[in-house]
Order: sequence, then C-alpha cells, then structure tokens
Amino acid sequence: MKDENGTIKYFISVREDITEKKILYKKIEEQNIVLQKTIRKLNDAQSQLIQKEKMAGIGQLAAGIAHEINNPLGFITSNYHTFKKYTLKIEELLQKYKDALLNFSELSTEKKEKILDDIIEYEKNNKIAFVMEDLFELLNDTNEGLERIKMIVNALRAFSSIDQLNEFSPYDLNEGIKTALIIAKSKITYDTNINEELTDIPNIIAIGAEINQVILNLILNAAYAIEMKQDSNEGMITIRTYQKEEYVYCEIEDNGIGIKEELINRIYEPFFTTKPVGTGTGLGLSISYDIVVNKHQGEISVESKEGIGSKFVVKLPIKGRVSILN
Repeated sequence: MKDENGTIKYFISVREDITEKKILYKKIEEQNIVLQKTIRKLNDAQSQLIQKEKMAGIGQLAAGIAHEINNPLGFITSNYHTFKKYTLKIEELLQKYKDALLNFSELSTEKKEKILDDIIEYEKNNKIAFVMEDLFELLNDTNEGLERIKMIVNALRAFSSIDQLNEFSPYDLNEGIKTALIIAKSKITYDTNINEELTDIPNIIAIGAEINQVILNLILNAAYAIEMKQDSNEGMITIRTYQKEEYVYCEIEDNGIGIKEELINRIYEPFFTTKPVGTGTGLGLSISYDIVVNKHQGEISVESKEGIGSKFVVKLPIKGRVSILN
C-alpha cells in the first residue's frame, strides 16, 4: 500500500503451497502416459482382431474355395489327357502322310491307291474328323477353366492383401461386391439365387480390404440365414448399390430366417452370436460396425422380421472420413 506521496508503506504477501498441485499434475501426466499406452494397445488389439477375423473367414471358406478351384482344375486335367491322346493320333497320321510322300511319284498306281486307302482307313478308325473338331472345344473349355481359376485367385488377392497399410484410397464398391461374391460362392449352396442390382456409382475413399470384409460378412450371414430357414422356396439374396447426395449405399437383403426382435439391438455386441458353438466367433457384425461407423464415419442399419428375412444397409461417404472430419 502507498501513502499520499506514492511511497510504499505496506505490502501484502500471499503464499501458497503448490506441492500438492505439483504432485497432482505429475500423477495426471503419468496417468496420461499410461492411458496413451493403453489406447495404443487397444488399437493394436483391435487391428489384430480384425485381421484374425478376416483370416478366420478365409479359413472357413478355404475348403469351399478349394472346391471351386478343383472343379475347373478337374476338367482341365481331363482335357489335358484327352488332348495328349488326340495329339498322338494326329502325330501318327502326319507320319503316314510324310511316309507316303517319299518317292510317291515313282510308285505304281496300285501302290499309291493302297497307301491312300490305308490313310483313309486310319482316319476313319481313329475318328480324326471328330478329333479335329473336338480339339477346339477342348481348348475353349480349358481356357474357360483357367479364366475361372484366375478370377478366384485374383478375388482372394484383392480380398486379403489390398491396402495392407490401412490407407484410405479410391475404392470401387461394385467391384468389391463382385469380389466378395466370388469368394462367398462356395458357401451359398442352399438353392439360393443372387440378384445384383448394382447401379453406376462413383468410387469412394476407403480402406478397400476392410469394406470387402464387411460386404463378405453380410453376404455370408445372409446365406447362413437362408440355410437355417430350411424353406422349400428358393432362397434369394439381393444386393443393391446406389448414390444419395454425398453417400453411396449398399443393401444386402435376404429371405432367410430373420432376427428375433429382442435380439436385434444386440447384434453388434462383441462376441454375441446366435450360431452354434464352433460356427461363429460373434465378432463379424461387431467388427463390421467398427469399420463402417468408427473408421469410415458411415452408418450400418438393419431391418428384420423373424421368419421373413433381413436387410442390412451400409452407408459410406464418397469423399471418405478425412473430408468429414475436416
């Protein structure tokens, strides 16, 4: 305090013991470090769960995929043996022609006719005309089989290895659906038809492998629901894509067993499953929800009636998560 001349006569001193605050701040800093480490561990665990679920899905499909490859491989192998047999016949015929041409002009008419008759008889007995025609069909069938195997292998590669670094990049949802259908085909066995209603939609910015995983999981769930219904009517899975404003949509609808009303709010819970023990992990829809909602800032919803069927709707932003957050 100052007097009228401005001279300081008194002053007030306030002291505070901040030891407790320092200790508290230090504890908070330590807890933050622990929390950050825990978050990193949770993120790592989540990534591992997603990878394990994806690979488990591939493992469950492995036998079916092997069957899908073995079908074309079987007739390719059969065609090869037939082709080899045909080649030996043609090789022998060519040798007959080659032998006939040696000194042919110097031979008597009788010997010439005998050689030609032998060749004609060989062609007739070995059905050379049919062999020549069948060769082209064998080659076409073999080519179709090889293309089928190539398509399955490419689909597996696209499903399992694309975007390994978890980076957002341009992604074709329609192509992702086609890839998932190729992989899922071996599991769609219960007289089920696939109805594709894929419209012309733009590429989106997404982690392609993860969206593939979501689509595959929903298709397999639809196939399982139809199988469990055991209806005399044909099963039907309808897959639609369309665009609304800044989002693309994917609908996967089935006429399967449906979901009980009291369970519908639990389907995204981790480890919740209605499948028998050993046939499901209970992580499929939980991970799908995390991928769509948390990672891609999209939406996933379901409409279902027990005994009628279900429809899952996946909504994804075209420009990706980054643009939404910005």
